[in-house]
Formats: sequence, structure tokens, C-alpha cells
Amino acid sequence: MSDKVNVQITCRQLVIYCKNVEMSIEDFNKYDQLINADMTNSEIDSQLADIAYKYGFSCSDDNYLDSNEPEEIEFQKID
Repeated sequence: MSDKVNVQITCRQLVIYCKNVEMSIEDFNKYDQLINADMTNSEIDSQLADIAYKYGFSCSDDNYLDSNEPEEIEFQKID
């Protein structure tokens, strides 16, 4: 009998990224229209991500601003 098991560890953590950029008025107006658009959150997020990536924004260490402590830590035994 083995004295070890395979376990998947998961948690939730809010991470905040930030980057200051010079954005065109056109893109900012598109952002303003999107946040009030009659679309699903997923569709809005996808289009907002396209604008953000256009300005070199990504969820990378270079843009890391802050985070909360991990919450809801769970251990799930896996086969």
C-alpha cells in the first residue's frame, strides 16, 4: 500500500493587473459603448480584451498590481 495519493489543490484568489497606456479616443469610446451594451458578459469581456491586448496589456508579472490572500482552498483526491 502506498503512503501517497494524488491530490488536486485549488483555490480562489483575486489578482489585479494595471498598465497605464495612451489610448485613442476611438478605442476609449468603444470601451464606453461596450460596458453598456446589450450583450453577454462573455461577449463584452472578449471585445474588451481585444482592445486591452492592442495596447500591450496582459495578465503578466509586468502588469501585476495587487492580490488578495488565497481563499476557499480545496483538496480533491484524484485517481
